Amino acid sequence: MKICVIGGTGNISTSLVRYLLEQGREVTCFNRGQSGEVPKGASWIQGDRRDHAAFERTMQGKPCDAAIDMLCFDREDAASSVRSSLTSHDGLRAAQSPG
Repeated sequence: MKICVIGGTGNISTSLVRYLLEQGREVTCFNRGQSGEVPKGASWIQGDRRDHAAFERTMQGKPCDAAIDMLCFDREDAASSVRSSLTSHDGLRAAQSPG
């Protein structure tokens, strides 16, 4: 299972990433790279979560089975997170289609 963690280097998210890796998950972290390194075994995508348009474009090109957004602080962040995942998952895309 491919899981993307938005963040991944903070106190809580580092522990989460390590746990997911221990469970055999394939983990990718998306962050600015300014708060430490992602745990060994995780891949890294550098980007700024606050640049919603760039974040959405980047995440739409990196399909994952699940996403955990540790940097979602307001309504705009939440909407951006949903937009980025809705177009990167076939099942969610199909759920959006009428009929």
